[in-house]
Amino acid sequence: MFQLLKTEVKARRGVFTCPHGTVQTPVFMNVGTCGAIKGAVSAHDLKEIGCQIELSNTYHLHLRPGDDVVRQMGGLHKFMDWDGPMLTDSGGFQVFSLSGLRKITEEGVTFASHIDGKRIFMGPEESMRIQSNLGSDIAELLGKKNLAKGVHVRMEDDKVEVELSVLMGYGHTIPEIGRAIQDGVKSAIESMTGLEVSVVNVSVAGITFPPKA
Repeated sequence: MFQLLKTEVKARRGVFTCPHGTVQTPVFMNVGTCGAIKGAVSAHDLKEIGCQIELSNTYHLHLRPGDDVVRQMGGLHKFMDWDGPMLTDSGGFQVFSLSGLRKITEEGVTFASHIDGKRIFMGPEESMRIQSNLGSDIAELLGKKNLAKGVHVRMEDDKVEVELSVLMGYGHTIPEIGRAIQDGVKSAIESMTGLEVSVVNVSVAGITFPPKA
């Protein structure tokens, strides 16, 4: 449950309540991709420094140790000895970060495992089943339709090139919105992957108009 506490212009502050506690928003979400923070930081360390919520990765945990293993061990909270709120992503970010190892269809995404090349299919149902095994508080939904449309990603020498096609609302300033999209996409990819984004090209595929009164 989300409760809005305060707004000021476009900023807002709230509190999100989940089965394992509350999260004050906005919040920095710590990333434990495979159920652990890199750099030998334990769950106890996270508690001591006041971390509110943990994020782990559905795709990577599905590969190893396996979501069935995590379920048999009592879920991701017990697996990583973290009793606070937990979010698992849908696996959708790997659609971009592993663009050279996946094939997209209307049904979902087929990956070639970056570990051993094994074929892995992940659609909305598979993603939710894996996240259910992991037992997170917040599960993200893997979109089913139009996964291949509007976004193209290329990787070369640890650098990422992104091309986006967007629909622009009538009355907005295209250069201003375009720069905001570029900055947001570059920041998100670099902070989540550690890869360098060399370019984000944004093209306007069309203009949307408000409904007639």
